[in-house]
Amino acid sequence: MSAGSASDAGTLVLYVEDEEILREAGLAALAKAGFAACGAANGGEALQIFRASPQRFPVVVLDWNMPGVSGVELIRELRALHPEVRILLATAEDAGALPDLRASGPWLRALRKPFRSYELLSQVAALLAQR
Repeated sequence: MSAGSASDAGTLVLYVEDEEILREAGLAALAKAGFAACGAANGGEALQIFRASPQRFPVVVLDWNMPGVSGVELIRELRALHPEVRILLATAEDAGALPDLRASGPWLRALRKPFRSYELLSQVAALLAQR
């Protein structure tokens, strides 16, 4: 299972998911593929981690529907702190029905839940290739 180019090895990815079992599975898949991964259980925690060093995270994988800070709010905050960050939005919703996705650019991709680890890795690699 390839994570992307050899230059992506060790790339730090922030993985934001409020369901612990899904967060742990995503972090494990990223680590197995050679990424350095950091997990956050909610949007507030993600912002705290990201604010400490926004440039360290070229990609953030985040859940759309979380308690507290929503996916939309989190995306806006992350992009304000680091406009070059790439976002992979994990959602059980139909991505085409999400209004903010229709108006977004190539920096944002959606991944429909449930997904397999190879789908996650493929989407992260595609976002990194756009740097």
